[in-house]
Amino acid sequence: MSVKDTLGKSQQVYQDAVRTFSMSRQLSYEVSPTRFIMKKDEYYTEMVEYLKNELRMFPYQFADTVVNKLNVLPFVYYTDMMFNIMKNEKSYDTLPNFTAADINILMGIGRNQYIDIMNKARSQKWTWRFNKSIVKTMLPQEPLEIEVQYWWIIEIVPMPQQEFLKIYQTMTEDEALAVSIVKSEGKVLACRIPYDSLISIYRKGLVHIHVPINDSDQIILPPLKNFIMNRTPNDHFEKLLYDILVSIDERTTVSELANILDLDVESIKNAVSVCCRLGFAKKKMPKPHNLNDTSEDQYHNTWQDRINKYHDSTTNRSQSVILNSPSQIESAFDTSTTSTTGGAKSKRIGFMFDSSLAAYLMMGNLGEGLKNHAVTLFEVGKMSDESMDDFLYELDQVKSTGEGEGEARRYYRHAIALRYTLRFLRRNERFRLTSSDGGVDMVRSESLNNLDNATKMRILETNYAVMIAMAPLAAGTLTLPSCIPRFYGPPIPHVSSPWFKMYLYDCCGAGPFSMLLVKGQRIRKLHPLLRECDRVMLAGWEQEPNHVNTRVLLQVLNENLQTSPNLVQVCDPVNTANHAEDHDDAPNNVQQDTFDVCFPYERNYTPTISVINDPDDQDEYDHKFTEEQLDQIDTIMTRVTERLHLESSFGCVRMMRAGDGKIKPIELFFGIPLSHKYLSQRVCDGIVKNDLFSVDNLEKHTMNMRLMCKEFLSFVDAQLDSKLRFDEDNVYPTRNIVFNGESTHFL
Repeated sequence: MSVKDTLGKSQQVYQDAVRTFSMSRQLSYEVSPTRFIMKKDEYYTEMVEYLKNELRMFPYQFADTVVNKLNVLPFVYYTDMMFNIMKNEKSYDTLPNFTAADINILMGIGRNQYIDIMNKARSQKWTWRFNKSIVKTMLPQEPLEIEVQYWWIIEIVPMPQQEFLKIYQTMTEDEALAVSIVKSEGKVLACRIPYDSLISIYRKGLVHIHVPINDSDQIILPPLKNFIMNRTPNDHFEKLLYDILVSIDERTTVSELANILDLDVESIKNAVSVCCRLGFAKKKMPKPHNLNDTSEDQYHNTWQDRINKYHDSTTNRSQSVILNSPSQIESAFDTSTTSTTGGAKSKRIGFMFDSSLAAYLMMGNLGEGLKNHAVTLFEVGKMSDESMDDFLYELDQVKSTGEGEGEARRYYRHAIALRYTLRFLRRNERFRLTSSDGGVDMVRSESLNNLDNATKMRILETNYAVMIAMAPLAAGTLTLPSCIPRFYGPPIPHVSSPWFKMYLYDCCGAGPFSMLLVKGQRIRKLHPLLRECDRVMLAGWEQEPNHVNTRVLLQVLNENLQTSPNLVQVCDPVNTANHAEDHDDAPNNVQQDTFDVCFPYERNYTPTISVINDPDDQDEYDHKFTEEQLDQIDTIMTRVTERLHLESSFGCVRMMRAGDGKIKPIELFFGIPLSHKYLSQRVCDGIVKNDLFSVDNLEKHTMNMRLMCKEFLSFVDAQLDSKLRFDEDNVYPTRNIVFNGESTHFL
């Protein structure tokens, strides 16, 4: 069946669908199916209006047509867009992130300026009520002074002779000379024109700017500045921008990136160009030779400081390259000369984190510099090793003893543990990772997860000798197509689900009384063991557990079961009794006598176990355990290591001490924990002591994880109805399952 048939065989409906698809994807006229139903200028005219109404970025990749033929400049485009959303009194948050950033650069309108303009317009009262157009007079009348890079390309804006003469009368002699240079050469490098004159004629709308990107260019991603966090739209081009930010590094050329993302190189070049235009990326450029000598053929002397500044910000991260002739810098427009590396690039260590870590660094009042890096981690989804020195410097400013209590203290502790972990992982000669250059990249799991599976695998295989996750990695933030090699984190998504807790308890023959309840049912009465407790732990699917008072448990549970299966677990009765006198005022997350035991585990590894109770001093980490309790810990860890094949892996098992003194496992995390530096140190010590990154152990870890996943999935499959099989789309329980403290069975 053809597309037209699915649209009811209506020619008009079909043509409308073709236009909408082509414009939303920003397809060029030459490859768009619209070339069969409309003319080129008509297509681009409609595209500009469509993108403007959808609040999309100016289509810079089509500037030759949109600017030169349709006479639509970015400033005019955004002025119309801002007028439309202001007269309709829409929120500033309706602007997508990259659109808002471009508007802020060109017009100087950020969130505060937007609110200020709207307040001024509304203060007009009756005038505003009956004439919304007054807001247009409050918008900037010309573009702001922007930062132009010396390798950008300047082109004249075609305009009627009468309009040009009107502007010409206001021009200085230097400005007229600058216009003459651009007119005579057609397209000229920005550095050939006096800087002040260039900015002046740009603001008068006489020239527009191209940001040239070539196949062999390499791109640097500095920490984000002036990024506006509004909303991420369902926009193909903006998604591509995010995909590029998380995928690219300065060792990868643009054409190589196109292969990794499996996209055509022109689309990648257009998106990279936008990132450079907004200042979110920088192109590695050869530095002009003999920069201290003025050479008008190469660059105007007003650019000298700016060229130095540009290369100071790029070459302190990698070796500088020198241009030896004036003609070489001209090739920035035609052919790239920036590739500086030969042969295959070395791989790095990848450290995977989720959004919670970026949030801790942003919200923790840990320093303004650290917040900028946190925004980069969240929005870009990646921080390369080249930026790591600056990031670690900001982390060094965080005090070793956190200020405040509760959540604030958690932010400090994560920052300190992260600092220790990154220093441990970077250029650690004890790892013996022959395929790695010792550098560390941080990658946000959600950003990586937005890519398709094939692209994810290519990025991991191409860039990283090993990939290590923070522990715990939030459930649902990473979906890998299989148990991939050299990954020290949740090997498959289901390891982060309640299924794995039930499997852990079944393997150990120990754990809290737990019930995994089917979605959609209605519970009439609580299990007797639940009624004996004051509070229980309740968690929806892929959600953090919360402590719920048993007096309201039935109501809360039935409500939650409407949307997902739920895991109900018995809390320690002694701990809950401590709160029995004042149920209503007790906090939702009750502190329990919980602690973490690191693996790889060695018998009698340490008499002190890392606890989660947020002590102020490391001395308080010395939990007092009886010999019997230490034996129980030893038994649990031995079983876990054997049954889950953890000999070549690392992470930690969270346990609790029950009211009767018995030790019970709660959950298992793969990776390096960041809840406290002490925990991170223990895991890192185990990595070195057991030589886990040796060739043999890397292979053994991969084989063991695949074996564990196979056995785990067999356990899950056995819990499902015989008519259903376990797959990625059906992991919910089909029958209520109970762990009674020794084994699992159906309820």
